Amino acid sequence: MAKILIVDDEWLTRTEIEGMVTDLGYEVVGQAETGEEAVRMALDLKPDLILMDVVIPGGMNGIEAAETIKAESDIAIVFISGYGDPDYVEKAKKIEPYGYVMKPFDKMEISAFIEIALHKKEMESKLKDANERLKQTNLELEKKIEEQKKTRKKLEENERHLAKAQKVAHLGNWYWDIKTNTISWSDELYRIHGLPPQAFEANYDAYLERVHPEDLTLFKGLTKKVLKDKKPYSAQYRIVRADNETRIIHEQGEVALDADGNPISNSRWLLKGALAL
Repeated sequence: MAKILIVDDEWLTRTEIEGMVTDLGYEVVGQAETGEEAVRMALDLKPDLILMDVVIPGGMNGIEAAETIKAESDIAIVFISGYGDPDYVEKAKKIEPYGYVMKPFDKMEISAFIEIALHKKEMESKLKDANERLKQTNLELEKKIEEQKKTRKKLEENERHLAKAQKVAHLGNWYWDIKTNTISWSDELYRIHGLPPQAFEANYDAYLERVHPEDLTLFKGLTKKVLKDKKPYSAQYRIVRADNETRIIHEQGEVALDADGNPISNSRWLLKGALAL
């Protein structure tokens, strides 16, 4: 049930309005006779709607009282007045009221403007809440983006350090996505094979071409065994570099499994060994 505060300097008018408002099912939380009293009651009682007379006696008229109330709260205000003077209307418009209704009015008319004012207030409140949620979501998103930037920067820095360490140690690594048959090589792994970094788009079949022909059966058997055993392993085989130099490779690796225990990827670390005789 919406709570309504009635502000009018005439007792009879206030009483008639309260009777109509009550018959319509609304709760009248108070009546105020002056602007000062209206401000005090509005801030204390916190009604959903104020029916505010424009011209009331005292040091504060209805428009000034409404302005003071709006500065302290978001209570909906509808001006009721027997004056349609453009000057009053212009001053009232600056307050952005929920209506400006001329007296006298009957119960049907008061029902209409109260219902419209309360509906407008409800829609504005929902819009305000939605905007606040959107604002909070944007802030959280900006925070996550900033965190991702920091994480990416840190990751790129770590990758640079890793690349330097691998270059010094002549240690390369690769990641084989078994489902897509794609392989990611580190820069040093290209160098171990006598190739410039990122010289080609690596895949498993392309790597087989770089395994020494005499060790190809061994290497294929090793791969099958690794995928079957699904355990960390170490192995040694020969490769033929781009300059036709044959090198011994020391390899260690492990297999990652999905939820059903099926191999989905194979990570390998390769250390360049001595020249093969």
